[in-house]
Amino acid sequence: MSNEASEGKKIAPLRMKREIFHSPKAPPVQAQRFPVASVLVDTGLLHIDDAFDFLVPEEFSSLVAPGVLVSIFFGGKRRQGVVLSRKEESQFTGRLRFLSEVIRPYPVLSSSILDLTGEIKRYYGGTRWDALRFALPQFSKTSAEVSTPTERELKAAPTISRAGDEIYPEGFWQALTSSPKDSPQVRAYWSPPPAMDPFGFLDSLLSTTLGGVILLLPDQNDVERMFARLKTSARFDMAEVSIWHSGLTRREREETFVRALNHKTRIVIGVRGALLLPMENLHLIALWDEGNSSYSEQRAPYFHAREVAIMRSRIDKTHLVIGGFAPSLTAAQYLHRGYLTHLSPLSDFIKKQAVTIEAITNRSAPNQSGRFPTIAWQTLRRGLTRGPVIVQAQLRGYIQALSCSRCFNGALCKCGGKLITKEHIRIPECYLCGTNYHNWSCPYCSYRELRNSQIGDERLVEELGRAFPNQLIISSNAEHRVERVSNQAAIVVATPGCEPIALDGYEAGVIIDSRISLERATLNAEEDSRRRWFAFATLLRPGSELFIDCEYTNRNLQALMRWDGLGASWRELQERENLLLPPHAKAVEIRGEHNSVGELIRALPGKVLVSAPKLAENGETVALLRFSIADNRLVLEEIFNRVRAQSSRGSHVARVKVDPISF
Repeated sequence: MSNEASEGKKIAPLRMKREIFHSPKAPPVQAQRFPVASVLVDTGLLHIDDAFDFLVPEEFSSLVAPGVLVSIFFGGKRRQGVVLSRKEESQFTGRLRFLSEVIRPYPVLSSSILDLTGEIKRYYGGTRWDALRFALPQFSKTSAEVSTPTERELKAAPTISRAGDEIYPEGFWQALTSSPKDSPQVRAYWSPPPAMDPFGFLDSLLSTTLGGVILLLPDQNDVERMFARLKTSARFDMAEVSIWHSGLTRREREETFVRALNHKTRIVIGVRGALLLPMENLHLIALWDEGNSSYSEQRAPYFHAREVAIMRSRIDKTHLVIGGFAPSLTAAQYLHRGYLTHLSPLSDFIKKQAVTIEAITNRSAPNQSGRFPTIAWQTLRRGLTRGPVIVQAQLRGYIQALSCSRCFNGALCKCGGKLITKEHIRIPECYLCGTNYHNWSCPYCSYRELRNSQIGDERLVEELGRAFPNQLIISSNAEHRVERVSNQAAIVVATPGCEPIALDGYEAGVIIDSRISLERATLNAEEDSRRRWFAFATLLRPGSELFIDCEYTNRNLQALMRWDGLGASWRELQERENLLLPPHAKAVEIRGEHNSVGELIRALPGKVLVSAPKLAENGETVALLRFSIADNRLVLEEIFNRVRAQSSRGSHVARVKVDPISF
């Protein structure tokens, strides 16, 4: 007997764990009609992108239809899928599982969206669910109900004013008012005139079209600006206008999606993801500033909105208007092949809107030398007597590059990084490792004085403040963006893409350090600079002055003076034809671990030019491939098959980006 018992202490009785017995749940009864559903499952695996058959419970039979989102057990996990079809029997000889749940009791995807995701997969690789993630919001438990869709009543198109015909051919507006389902489709590339806000033309597009419209803009700021513009117009029923961008909350995105399903939205203004919204009775897809890098998706399947817009326009049979300040080379190729028609302002109107352009004719002349030439100061001074002026700085920050004052060699850190100077801290420091250099000495000539070889917008504001004392100076950049300025005399300093809109346009404009953008070590440096210059010219008033810090003989400057962006793009396109460079050739970028990248690029079929793999800043290996358009499907299918093989083995999967914009 234990000591505890001998001492007379009570011992607590043993308790058994209670087990709750659940009676087995009765198996569901399969539907009597079309009991098998073909479901595209979101497996998350590149090598599994097929439709699988599942049994439909009788209780779900009235809800399960093509396009309905369902939940199933697949691979031991609960996953979501979309129903593609229903049928009487399955070709699968094994035991079929039942659908677990109907996530939404109505179709959330139309057949055209499913076809579009298939097109995206064939063009860019990946899986159909990679594209479907952009088409579907994250549904909440209490989402709005979807009513029975009804055809929207088509309103009569407004009378085309003669003012619009003075800028563009009258036939364009008449063709746009006709239904693309019953008449030839409009496929146009539009270029705006100088010294005119292009959003005015977009406003006319939206009010002229009869049916549904998707208008794509580069970023959230442009979307909100266009939406605010429509609010002030009496021509639009704002209850039929929706916006789509990353700034929306989860609830707002879901409400916008459901409104489109209910046919309550006629106009969607959004960024690239808006292309996959379930818009029915779609008559027009418009995309503005197609050369903007924001249209290139940074997540799989890495699509470009311009190409997806062309795909959806073909599938849904809609009018298509693609616009840009100056055509990209890809757009120029579409124009050259005749797929797009160039919609340009009438020549007489361009002459009326033209601005006076000045540039460097002689670098050794006293008024044209230096980082900010005298001729540029004079341009600003004359403009300030009439209203606001704008200066475009190519770089963000203070001093972005330093060099020796004697030999002009770049000032570098021991680690290889460039030396820069931050505002209020005049001590040079390395932008990579942060080392400060109090007593810098040139390793080439031992000279100790530095010069500012590349200045940012902060330094430029400081210099302009000294040159124009008591003058209002406004700074606009990505961190602090100013949307609009008044007609008050002021100097606006902005980085590319962050220029504010002046109420009545700027009286003068200056672009400095143009060589920084022109001489970038990328294939599209000249193309991108040309687009920025044409965009800058639309901010000015007719007859105002524009100075660009580049040689007068530069071909892009000459194109700007003629307002002929297409001609410059065509000439550059011809130069690339014999060099096997995009868009005459197909380009593919492959990133990942060294062995995975090597496996994809080794012994490819066809004639493929493979650049030597290099190491990226994040430690990944990067390889660039080029091959002819004729070998496009052959090479891409082989690359995609190898990627799927990597996924099936469970090894590292390299990322494949078709038509990369940074080449």
